[in-house]
Amino acid sequence: MTVDAIFRPQIRIAVVTLTAGGVILAGGTAVDAAFRLGALSAMALMGLAVALTILSIAIWKGARLARMASLVATGGQLVAILGLVWELSHGIDPGKANELLQLGVDPYLGLWANVAYSSAAVAIFLWAIVPLVIHRRLRVP
Repeated sequence: MTVDAIFRPQIRIAVVTLTAGGVILAGGTAVDAAFRLGALSAMALMGLAVALTILSIAIWKGARLARMASLVATGGQLVAILGLVWELSHGIDPGKANELLQLGVDPYLGLWANVAYSSAAVAIFLWAIVPLVIHRRLRVP
């Protein structure tokens, strides 16, 4: 199973759309963080926005390393979902809750937004991988 076979045009568009959404979230939050939390928090979020922008462009242009990294990242979001569900059921970390409150975001809303984003990533990963796994299993030796 090759990266090129996995990254059909629809998958490429979906992954670039997901990363572009991450750019918007991180960049928008960075602006708010600059006023509410300080420069250090804003710089970290802007760094994330820049990294996601570079990743989006590299994926769109067909860079194999970027595509492989995005597959690992989208599939790895399943672990993020498990952690977020655990946090929702056992209580939000006070430091994270305080930071979200300073940004004017309800901590539970922030966590549910992360669950939604991570779920979209896992859905894209499965959309990319499952057809190839099924095709491989159905192949006659």
